[in-house]
Amino acid sequence: MSTKDRKAAESAWKMFHKRNEVDGSTKLEGDIWPQAWAYAGRCVTTYYASDKWQRDRKFFERYYHDHDKDTGIWLPKGSEKWLDAKHTVPDFKIPGSVAILGYTLSFDIIQHDSKALHAKKGKVIPEQGSLLVVGPTKKHIFVVENGRIVAMVWGPKMKVEARGIVG
Repeated sequence: MSTKDRKAAESAWKMFHKRNEVDGSTKLEGDIWPQAWAYAGRCVTTYYASDKWQRDRKFFERYYHDHDKDTGIWLPKGSEKWLDAKHTVPDFKIPGSVAILGYTLSFDIIQHDSKALHAKKGKVIPEQGSLLVVGPTKKHIFVVENGRIVAMVWGPKMKVEARGIVG
């Protein structure tokens, strides 16, 4: 992991959480990234819990962010038969460090073929309680579940700012 990546992740964490101390950046080490991504569909809303505005770091508030219409969600290729592997994957450099935004509660998505999403056994998108993280560029949000990257949310106007997720 580069020092530049670590410092950028720490800076993103401080900015998002409005704190000077850093206890919410983490290294991404080992073989945790999917070999390839496939498009699941439009990401309409991201629901998450964060201690962003809390003085006592034991308390979390629930947030939701309604995304712009061109924001999508990608899952590991091959994880579901219905995924669109032909859809263009957004260009990004795999970060060595990320800033923790909070914990995933759920996502509202519209499946790529415009049908309503039907979860197989209730689990197509990441489990509630998975880490919601952002890379140093603050342009790609990733979900870390059981030590692996299991989803990516991206849109051309989406970014993480001090006020929260934008776009």
